[in-house]
Amino acid sequence: MKANIEISEETMDKLAGSLDLSPLYDEHYGIDEENLSYAIRLMVDLCAE
Repeated sequence: MKANIEISEETMDKLAGSLDLSPLYDEHYGIDEENLSYAIRLMVDLCAE
């Protein structure tokens, strides 16, 4: 299942930092959709515990 969400660069930076992941956004390449999906799944799993 896919969902469309709106997320700012600042929020993506905070999410990546809090999960100790590489940046989710690069101004030259755009959004790293695979890592953003992983970060969201990880946050959901952590919140569900």
